[in-house]
Amino acid sequence: RFYTDYINIISRFVGCIWGVILYNKYKREILSFCKKASFCLGFEVKTKWVARKIATFSCLTSLYSLLLKRCNIKRVFGVSRIIFNHVAFAAKKLDVPVYELQHGITVEKTPLYMGQYNPDIDPDLFLLFGEGCPRNVFGVPEENTLQIGWAFFDFLKEDKQDIDDSRCLLISSADISDKIISVGRELAEKHHDIQFDIRRHPMEIYNSDQKSILEKTANLNDVSSSECSAAAIMKYKYIIGEGSSVLYEALCMGKKVARLACIGVELRNRSEDDAFYYLDDLSQFDDFLKAPHKELKKRAYTKFDKDLFNSLLK
Repeated sequence: RFYTDYINIISRFVGCIWGVILYNKYKREILSFCKKASFCLGFEVKTKWVARKIATFSCLTSLYSLLLKRCNIKRVFGVSRIIFNHVAFAAKKLDVPVYELQHGITVEKTPLYMGQYNPDIDPDLFLLFGEGCPRNVFGVPEENTLQIGWAFFDFLKEDKQDIDDSRCLLISSADISDKIISVGRELAEKHHDIQFDIRRHPMEIYNSDQKSILEKTANLNDVSSSECSAAAIMKYKYIIGEGSSVLYEALCMGKKVARLACIGVELRNRSEDDAFYYLDDLSQFDDFLKAPHKELKKRAYTKFDKDLFNSLLK
């Protein structure tokens, strides 16, 4: 295990100095690039910022090249290529294969994966953990995707937990914080026998008004923690949210899962053929509790194929 903070710090420091040198040496090329980028994006792209970014990236890849060679690395695995593209670029220059592990549910093209595939920096293989997502939305050719399954479920099965039928978990995110709290309060006020727990997104922080609502509602609780979401939902039977990956995790773990389609939440990828329940009105919550489990036909998280994954390590 290596802690790489020092690589990032050194690279940023070097980037500030080396960026000035690069700017003076390649001023014409940088100006031309920034002019075209500004035209395409619709806002000004600063030339010195670009020079500093290029210098920082170059330093990162140089240091990681040394690290990969020193450790005799045979392959690189990463999650979310935008945060390890400098490692991928260094690995590609050394002819080391690069694999990207799927992170979250993606059902359509997103800014994270859009753009033309570049074999000099993009992963050689994109490793899917299920069959629930189209293979053409990850910014790699479909033949460069491989379904390996989800190993974490096998680990979680060993942790037996009692399921509490008197609790319901609400999955939140920063852009729908007020709506989730509003849903939680309305449901809590009508169902005093049920505890409604809210799990925030790791990047989500409640303001004083939001905290006040939680404090005033006896059976509405913020249960956010550093515990992994897949482990946190083990003890619940009922899960409600909008479109979080946690909802798909819950489905594959046999939970009853409802997606909100009311209180201003508009779902773009709604399907009546999946195993979700859809709440077009909060008055349908009682029906959701009483309804039988729906059959899950297409699993977003499938059984881990150990032999297939091990074949990548040979």
